[in-house]
Formats: sequence, structure tokens, C-alpha cells
Amino acid sequence: ALQQERDKVALLLQQRQELTAVVSHELRTPVSVVRSRLETALDSLSQAAPANDLEHDLQVSHEEILRLQTLIDDLFLLANADAQKLTVVCIPQDLKDPVQQVVDTIRPMAWRTRKVELVAECTDVPLIASVDVNRFKQVLINLVRNAVDHTLPGGVVAIRAYCEAGEICIDVRDTGEGISAEDLPHIWERFYRGDNNGVHYNSGAG
Repeated sequence: ALQQERDKVALLLQQRQELTAVVSHELRTPVSVVRSRLETALDSLSQAAPANDLEHDLQVSHEEILRLQTLIDDLFLLANADAQKLTVVCIPQDLKDPVQQVVDTIRPMAWRTRKVELVAECTDVPLIASVDVNRFKQVLINLVRNAVDHTLPGGVVAIRAYCEAGEICIDVRDTGEGISAEDLPHIWERFYRGDNNGVHYNSGAG
């Protein structure tokens, strides 16, 4: 029993170290980008640069702030889940509605930042399921953003919502580089970081 407790503590410490490493890496990028763009914008103001350059810098800063907010929200969610304080409220819902909402939310950013087309392919019949719609959308958003980030310009990310053999299916498909065969067995490991052709991708927080 004592050895089991030691192993449990060791695992928790390892996960905390992994979390610290991942968070440090993920937060560094948006903070650096925002700082750089804001400094450029301030220089532009002092030098009377074209308005479109200033607008572009502010737009990039805004997008990185949104990304930073998402990372912070994910950390808060993870902390609540680990503390067993995560609230889930499931109600009957036509899943086509939140699927379309996610597409409408991410589509402009996907095209503006990556030149990737985001589409929804939904069946005509209702897809009623008892879900926590906010958690469902959060999972879907994470999947879609990951697909967009790893799809080359000119590519397509498609969310399919359909019914097959009496089951509701939600697919996120893309024309990106995919996940290497050696990384596939690890995709459900918390904080796992793969590397495909020099491009890192995360398995997620949980």
C-alpha cells in the first residue's frame, strides 16, 4: 500500500512537471507575438505608418489574445477536472446546431490566418443526443483548431455530422499532414507532444 501511494505521488509530480513544461511552451508564443505586434504598432504610430499596417498588427494581437484566453480557460477546466469539480449538465440537443455554431465561429479565422476552408457536412435528419452542449462545443473546437493548425494553405477541414447504424457520428477530417504511425499509440496520453516533419502537435490536456 505504501509503494502504491509513492507511485501515485510520483505520477502526480511527473504530470505537474509535464503540465508546467507544456504551459510554458504554449503561453510563450502568443505572449511573444502580442508583444512584438504591439511594439510594431507603437512604432507605427510614432512614424505615421499606413493605417492598414497598424490595423493588421492590431488584428494579429487580437487573435493571439483570444488564443491566450483559450489556453487559460483550458487550464482552468483541467484544474476543475482534476479536483473533481467539473460540472456537466446534459440535455437533449440536436447536435447539428452546435456543430454549425463552431464552424461559423472558426471559419473566418481559419481562412484569414491559414487560408484553410472550414465546412460543415450535416445530415438532414435531426441528431438528438443528451449532451452538455458547452463541453461538446469545447471538444469540437479543440479538434477543429488542431486540424486547422496542421493543414496547409489551400486545404480543407470538414466537420461531418450524420447517423450510421443507429449511432450519431461526428467526424473532423482534414487534408493536413496527419499523425505519424509511431505517435498514434500515444495520442490519448495526457500532455503527449508528437513531432511530424518538425511540426509539433499536442494530444490535449486530458
